[in-house]
Amino acid sequence: MKNKTIVLIVLIVIGVCPVLCTETKELSPFDHIAKDAKEAYQYDFSDYGGYLTSPLRWDVEQWKTAGAVVGITGALMLIDKPLFFSVDSKNLHGVNNALNVFFEMGNWKNIIMYMPTLYLTSLVIKDERLRRSTLLAWHSFGAEILVTQGLKGALNRTLNRNEATSDPFEYKSPDFSLPSQGVLPSGHASTVWAIMTVYADEYQNDGILPYLIYGTATLSSLSLIPTQSHWASDIFLGAAIGYYTGKTARYYEEKHRTCQTGVTLQPAMLPTGPGVSLTASF
Repeated sequence: MKNKTIVLIVLIVIGVCPVLCTETKELSPFDHIAKDAKEAYQYDFSDYGGYLTSPLRWDVEQWKTAGAVVGITGALMLIDKPLFFSVDSKNLHGVNNALNVFFEMGNWKNIIMYMPTLYLTSLVIKDERLRRSTLLAWHSFGAEILVTQGLKGALNRTLNRNEATSDPFEYKSPDFSLPSQGVLPSGHASTVWAIMTVYADEYQNDGILPYLIYGTATLSSLSLIPTQSHWASDIFLGAAIGYYTGKTARYYEEKHRTCQTGVTLQPAMLPTGPGVSLTASF
């Protein structure tokens, strides 16, 4: 409970400190909630399909980045086993305790409590940047879950802690049951990076704050090492996916400011009477 309280305080400080005087529109908290719920219904679900099709819009540099991620993940797989069994969790007990606060930041059970708290805090203190970035972080979190759980189920990579029989290249047949038993990619790392990337983008011009945010995401990912719950390649790929969903969420937010993207169903008055219009834009 103590660690969870510390995590909540850290998240609020990250979001609030640099922007207490941000100018906001004069909307009541209830108006904001209604407006945000409407926009979430209108955009969030239609955007999620775009996360899968966005590689079709990547330029050469983005494909090079994706190739580098795949290459580094593959290289880590070659040394996953010696890295994993070189870590003595007993000797790292003190380190594990120190990193435990950061570990809690990637726990999805905590996320679903902390994010609404941050959102409500933004309404109370009338902080538009915190409100907007928290909504976007929630959007990124949802997309990350879909991507990560899909890959976990499809790859179904195993983790055997018996050094004699452990094989980092052991994969079982696809299994999409929940909770997923696959370990590639790390859902913990992808979650914290999906959220922190959004906040780092929002506060990128606020001095050292974005570096502190990315540092927090890094420490949260590294906190998985003493627990021996993932191969190193799981953690790296999870972090990369989280970073990707965070950046893609920001891309969609910017697109929505100027035009509609995704697939949207909306009520419409047709020549024959009331109906529904289907709009697709990518």
